[in-house]
Amino acid sequence: QDGVYISLTKIGDEWYPSNTFVGRAETFGSKKRLIETFILDFTKNLYGEWISVKLLKRIRGNKKFSSVDALVEMMKQDERITRAYHRK
Repeated sequence: QDGVYISLTKIGDEWYPSNTFVGRAETFGSKKRLIETFILDFTKNLYGEWISVKLLKRIRGNKKFSSVDALVEMMKQDERITRAYHRK
């Protein structure tokens, strides 16, 4: 299902806590379905690298936000939920 997920991302032999969006970026009017992963506390450039993503738990469904600021606030909340889940 489309939405935001708590996930784990494998890079090489290591797994990293992450959250992953699946769906259309409706706030930006996108018609293209995509998968986008945010790896917590990770700064290395991974473009061109192979990764694996394991979806663990759906946080919420996809939503069109009234503004970019509203989207950013929800992304911060998604990150807090993801961090709390991985601390357990």
